[in-house]
Amino acid sequence: MFTGNELIFDSKEECQTWTRTAPADSHSSSSHLHYNSAANVSYDNSNTTFSWTEYGPELDQESIEMTCGAAAAGVNKTVNNLSYYQDKPNLYLKIIDVVEN
Repeated sequence: MFTGNELIFDSKEECQTWTRTAPADSHSSSSHLHYNSAANVSYDNSNTTFSWTEYGPELDQESIEMTCGAAAAGVNKTVNNLSYYQDKPNLYLKIIDVVEN
């Protein structure tokens, strides 16, 4: 389902961070924020694929910046504009738009 949520990356910026609302879990009995970051962001125009190394989740901005800066336990991800990539059990990613400067 398209939720209208967009994640925008700048391929020239390292350790880009974002938050998402997580449901209650072992960290908190109520909904709360999880912090993630991306590094090594790139777009391959010939294959229309977008790749990055994702770090997190962490529970605060400072922690995710430290995790990304240390390049600790990142997960390589690649999406395209043709199909959806299942990122989480209920979260799918797909390229919607690429802007080149």
